[in-house]
Amino acid sequence: MLHIVEEARVLFDPIARLDELKNSFVYKDSYAADVETGCRIIAAVVSLPQEKMNRAIIRRYFWGMRTALMAASANERVPLFSAADLEARFAIVGLERHISLRGDARPGDCREFGLTIYQTLMGTSLPNDQRSIKQNLEFIMGLGGVATATAGEIIYGIGEEL
Repeated sequence: MLHIVEEARVLFDPIARLDELKNSFVYKDSYAADVETGCRIIAAVVSLPQEKMNRAIIRRYFWGMRTALMAASANERVPLFSAADLEARFAIVGLERHISLRGDARPGDCREFGLTIYQTLMGTSLPNDQRSIKQNLEFIMGLGGVATATAGEIIYGIGEEL
């Protein structure tokens, strides 16, 4: 909703519904849970061996990455959505290009950026022991939505057909 309120442009709205939405919008008290969900998805994907990082899984990584970064900016009450703005705000050199090439992203690049984003937003290095990886997958399996889909694809090995 925040993305719509901040960036939507009216093409046709005879009853001023967008204005109504904008005027009634209230920020959440915190977007920390959204940042955590995005970072947990990043963690799940970058913990995979590179040969298991197929297109479907990489799409999930980009969803998690952008969700985490956008939520972190919303938490500061300065919501950012463009790749260029996210790169500038979080000082992650090459992030805009990485996002723009998401359709052809290489697993190694996803791992590199994912680890940087995780550390930037969570303030700690990604735990990579098997127990932590398993606990993270179990946790995100219970979150619903894209998080659950990501965990399921990783656990059950859904392939390129997605």
